[in-house]
Amino acid sequence: MGNHMSVTMFGGLVINYMDKSVRVQSKHAKKVWGFLEYLFAHGNRIVTQEEVIQALWPTEAEGVQNPTNTLKTILFRVRALLSSLEYTNHEIIIYSKGSYRINPQIDISYDYESFDELFHRCKQEDITDDEKLQLMRMALDIYSSDFLADSSYEPWIIPLNVYYRSIFTNIALEYISLLEQKSAWSEIISVCKKAIDIDAYVEDFHRNIINAFVESGNYSSAIEHYNYVTNLYFSQLGITPSEELTAMYKQVRQVSNHTEMDLMTIRRALDEQDTRVGAFYCEYGFFKDIYRIEARAAARNGESAYIGLLTVVGTDEDQPSLRVMNNAMSMLYTAIQETLRRSDVFTRYSVSQFSIMISTVSFETGEMVADRIIQRFRRDHPKSSVKIDSRIQSLII
Repeated sequence: MGNHMSVTMFGGLVINYMDKSVRVQSKHAKKVWGFLEYLFAHGNRIVTQEEVIQALWPTEAEGVQNPTNTLKTILFRVRALLSSLEYTNHEIIIYSKGSYRINPQIDISYDYESFDELFHRCKQEDITDDEKLQLMRMALDIYSSDFLADSSYEPWIIPLNVYYRSIFTNIALEYISLLEQKSAWSEIISVCKKAIDIDAYVEDFHRNIINAFVESGNYSSAIEHYNYVTNLYFSQLGITPSEELTAMYKQVRQVSNHTEMDLMTIRRALDEQDTRVGAFYCEYGFFKDIYRIEARAAARNGESAYIGLLTVVGTDEDQPSLRVMNNAMSMLYTAIQETLRRSDVFTRYSVSQFSIMISTVSFETGEMVADRIIQRFRRDHPKSSVKIDSRIQSLII
């Protein structure tokens, strides 16, 4: 390796030289680390004191009495920190005439530069798909996590983070597209899992992993992932899945082999050894299947069954915030599950609603069941800032 030094910035700053390394250990000296991060993020150019001051103290509230002297102290601490690398050929950080830079005489490789270079090589028109796949695989391996992920809240890091993540997303989606042509479903699943860990809100990754599960014949994982996405979008974004994702889910459920999986799901739910307490919760698609079965049975046997809708609303005209809504829906989930019987079924219908299915003799009794759920909610959470509305209707084919 000679005098070569390597700097990793995806995930967090790590400086490697020979068998030594320097990495972020704590946030107690975050300005020291911030200084290092800024210099290595701009390793090929000179940065002025004013630029560094603006990066480290971007707002007046974070200002210091004498930033120039403070930077001198920070530089002293940084040099002491870098001394553990035992690099003696050159000073790693040069200060001259009110400016700083990483010593250009040092042979340094940066992971973000390698990543950027691989991305641009992938865009060349004179490479084969196999060559492109290899370059993309190398790029995806480099991107272990977001750029300076531990410090991603810093204003100067945000645009860099957005830039590199957009490249990662671009590469990952094209890589998946090429893998689809080879029917490399297991590798697609692996790439999608990594991509979702990095950015769980890119719906293309969810569609691709669900499709890969289906193509692999793993329908239960496809359904499970759809449920995960639905819950994620409900709780974190306050939205329902897109029509495209929902349509994909419906197609999965229509696959003939999936009938057996549904029967196994029902069998597990009805198993005598099922330790579940209270009502049975299921995802909406499964709930609709049960609804159709129960509606037909009720019509054939002359029995009564009812469906109800419980909605979380604000106590005034304002819609509750997403945080308040998530807390209320979690509490309502518990109230429903612990109030209804084991033979009853419920599902999340929307961001603010649960739907319940109950077997009872009359409409009035159905209303009483809904009222008991609301009373349970109010009893357990008397200080809640929301209220629960309910509607009951008989099952209709």
